Amino acid sequence: MRYNDIKSVILEYKREPTARSFGPKIITRVRTSAGHDLDDDLMTAKTIIQLAYDPQSFSHWGIGRKKMQYDGQWISVGVDNAKEVLQQITPSIINSVLELLERGDPTPNKVFVPWLAREWSNGNIKRFEDIGSRLRPLMQDFIAYKNKKDFPAQAKDIMRLTAHDFETVMTEYQPPEAEQRARGTASTLLDNSEVRVIRPEDEEAACYYGRGTRWCTASTRGNNMFKHYNDDGHLYIVLPKQPKYEGEKYQLHFDSEQFMDEGDSPIELDDLILTRFPSLEEFFKKQEPIIASYIMFADDKTLEGLWQLIGEFANDYANDIYSDWEANDDGFHRWQMEYAQEKGYMTADGDVDWDKVHDDAHFGYDQYNDDAQRMLGEVYEISQWKYFDIRNFLERMNIDNEHFGTPTLTDLEDVFAAACEHEVKSHSDVIAERIQQKIWIRTDFNGAEQYKKDGGRILGKVGEYTVGLVKEYTGRTNEAIDRRGFLRGMLGAGAAAAGLSATDAEAAKKKPSAPKQFQPPKKITPEESRGGHSPQELRAYVEAMAQKYLPTNQVAQFVGQIAHETANFTSMIEQNPEKNIRHYAKPGNPLGNKNLQDAWKYIGRGFLQITGRYNYKHFGDRIRPGLGDELLANPNLAMRKDYAIALAVMFWRERVAPKIQAGASQHDINKSINGRKPKGAESRDRLIKQASASISNRKV
Repeated sequence: MRYNDIKSVILEYKREPTARSFGPKIITRVRTSAGHDLDDDLMTAKTIIQLAYDPQSFSHWGIGRKKMQYDGQWISVGVDNAKEVLQQITPSIINSVLELLERGDPTPNKVFVPWLAREWSNGNIKRFEDIGSRLRPLMQDFIAYKNKKDFPAQAKDIMRLTAHDFETVMTEYQPPEAEQRARGTASTLLDNSEVRVIRPEDEEAACYYGRGTRWCTASTRGNNMFKHYNDDGHLYIVLPKQPKYEGEKYQLHFDSEQFMDEGDSPIELDDLILTRFPSLEEFFKKQEPIIASYIMFADDKTLEGLWQLIGEFANDYANDIYSDWEANDDGFHRWQMEYAQEKGYMTADGDVDWDKVHDDAHFGYDQYNDDAQRMLGEVYEISQWKYFDIRNFLERMNIDNEHFGTPTLTDLEDVFAAACEHEVKSHSDVIAERIQQKIWIRTDFNGAEQYKKDGGRILGKVGEYTVGLVKEYTGRTNEAIDRRGFLRGMLGAGAAAAGLSATDAEAAKKKPSAPKQFQPPKKITPEESRGGHSPQELRAYVEAMAQKYLPTNQVAQFVGQIAHETANFTSMIEQNPEKNIRHYAKPGNPLGNKNLQDAWKYIGRGFLQITGRYNYKHFGDRIRPGLGDELLANPNLAMRKDYAIALAVMFWRERVAPKIQAGASQHDINKSINGRKPKGAESRDRLIKQASASISNRKV
């Protein structure tokens, strides 16, 4: 497919042929994708695909089936029916991926989707995020510049380019009218014989020092993500004084735990700091005290203390498993009876004298089942590991490509479970699963009872390091305490144990150990949200605007969907958002919210209940440049009927109209409005029919 004339290929993209061409590769790519790059449905799909293709890796699954939610429905999946389930949901998986690719295509007719599908399926596009932040603006530039005389001739056919080649061409090409960017403002934080560390203070500096890389924070065209990351925490650019190869650079962002090389591929932080540039360890411990919570950088005594406490629980659970085996092993009980008779351990009535049997050490389960006894010993040995044993194990896992990413002390129980799975010779999967189920040191410190019981005991016993913290955190059952806040609190309280100086400790304390209690905004009543208009007035207004701005065959659908979203035009703001707010605040959610405050601030408003920081900004700017920022500052503007109808029409044209034009089912249309698990199908159908009848009657 050539793109010498975009107009000539307007009708070339259709989803069905693309799905047929790339479907099998899409399924394979979902299977191999990193979990953090997939939404909830695709994560479920990934599990089902892996279960179908590699059931041996799911030995912990058992012989039964488990309930999993996919596309708004609960399905029962097990090793025995995974292939059948996968066959049923394969079209939906492929459509879900193509939907995401279509969103990243900036052209109205989605002419880049076949190329995007090929490159994503082949692994040349690493994350969906990269399409919107890096490739989308370059595709826009491609359309604008490809017919210029000085544009590289070999690059005018995009289907001949990989995503990497396309980025290279478009990044290096400078049209004659392009302006050179300034260096911006940056701070040099470290400059020694090994390395120079730069902290960019603005987008221009991020672009200047990131030139030649594939970082979304260094994008000079389109959507630069510098502000997004910098608002959460500082970015650090590491420039080697003696690079191993041309263009060697690294960018570190501790708050999102993203540590990337110049190609935007993740690196092992400990390799960079402990091996490549040792001088960076002390530097970053002062700049980012949270680094002392990473297992590879944590205080040795603290690490060993936590490990031993987890080991206490692990040994208890191993003994529980041992006891279960002993109690349910019929062969062992027959063996005991046979040898009891040989030994003469019988009562006057001819029954086995079990008191004598239990008193005789030769009749113990350890004498009958060597594997069980060995299992207990191996778990105990793991529980006695020293700090260097723990870190050596992590290094071995990384060498074997079984990465933990950048594990922190709160991930330590997962590391312990993995150690059992790899080091225990018998029933290792059972031991590992039991430990993971029982020991709760999780990123969600939201008052879970088991965390209070087990995680609280584990963290609370480590001397000065966690004095008072468990009580403080587990007592707050009504707020989400993010891992970063929790870890910073640990570091502030235990600076001495973590090996930080008094100055560093004081700096750590300045960062709050936990977020303050967040108060949701005052509720706006349905009456207040309508701005003095009656439901009848709003309905008439929407019908009139729909007939003015939308094709005739979409008007009833538009009005009916709005009627459902606004409870029949009675409310221009989401009512009772509490049940959804945790989902809205979920990291990586496409709504673009950064925290719980954003989730509350950008709840559904307007005729189609625009939700999330990203949508307020995106669709606001679609109406006019700058309106997105106005809506972010004052989201209640989205309830004003003129803004509300403009936002609804823009949303409809981008997300819904293409589905209708492609002949999508009503369920798929509902999904484009209300997410992958749309609610109220019957209500929507009824209100669409009512809208159609109402509009027809008005015409008559």
